[in-house]
Amino acid sequence: MTQDGRQDRLARIEQMLQTHAEMLNQLVPLITQVAQIATTTAETANRHDEALARLEKFTEQNSQAISQLTSRIDALTTSTDETLRLVADNNREIRRIWEYLMGQNGNGRR
Repeated sequence: MTQDGRQDRLARIEQMLQTHAEMLNQLVPLITQVAQIATTTAETANRHDEALARLEKFTEQNSQAISQLTSRIDALTTSTDETLRLVADNNREIRRIWEYLMGQNGNGRR
């Protein structure tokens, strides 16, 4: 290869290196922007994870509260049913006693 050929080749290589350097320089701000976006995305994902954890905790607490309320309602229903049965029994007994007393006094409706 001649001296001129070597210098032309060297000039082309230098030009190519210069072009690549300019391209890399143009990429630096984009790489920085991508890094910022990645950081923001990671921070957002962490906040979402924390929010989901809180929601899971509240959901568990609500489930427990619902379970406790259901148990209390069941107990209250049983108690109410028993109370109604006792009231009905007492009413029958009061009616029986009243009818007996009315029959004893001669004032009965029998």
